[in-house]
Amino acid sequence: MMVSLAQLWLPILLAAIACHLVGFLVWVVLPHHRSDYSPLPDEAAARNLFKGKLSPGQYLMPWATHKEFNSPEMIAKRNEGPNAFMVVLPNGMGSMAQQQVKNILFHLLVSTFIAYLGSVTLASGADYLRVFQVCGTAAILAYGFTWGHQAIWFGRPWKVAMKDMADGVVMGLITAGIFGWLWPR
Repeated sequence: MMVSLAQLWLPILLAAIACHLVGFLVWVVLPHHRSDYSPLPDEAAARNLFKGKLSPGQYLMPWATHKEFNSPEMIAKRNEGPNAFMVVLPNGMGSMAQQQVKNILFHLLVSTFIAYLGSVTLASGADYLRVFQVCGTAAILAYGFTWGHQAIWFGRPWKVAMKDMADGVVMGLITAGIFGWLWPR
């Protein structure tokens, strides 16, 4: 018998909450991400240089149109450096409560898609291990593997990306366990 998304509301909710809590533990309690960012050599000068000149958004340095990207001038600029991807956040960055709500909504969305995949591939009463395999694979892909893309294309250090991938595997395994445990019988 097919499983509907409505039958999976509890694992969707619990997996989202569990992943949110794992994220909290990983970033606030455990020490392994504390070295992910480094200070600028002269932060005060950089802040003064950009103050009032950059609105929140994503920037690339050196910047070029697609047509200009491989021009001799752009190649020279990239070889000379510095090269950077930069994200400018809004002043104050919003409240922590707003960020937490957005994070939980993200986990709910991911869990809903995992539930959808499970519902179209697994029947009611499916074996725990089979649910764990299907839902866990999807969850690990969702939470862990985008970080490789960030390292390849956007300069995220591989050491940092590997830690993020490991965090994603943990979230994926927890999600898999919850779906396997609460799969409709």
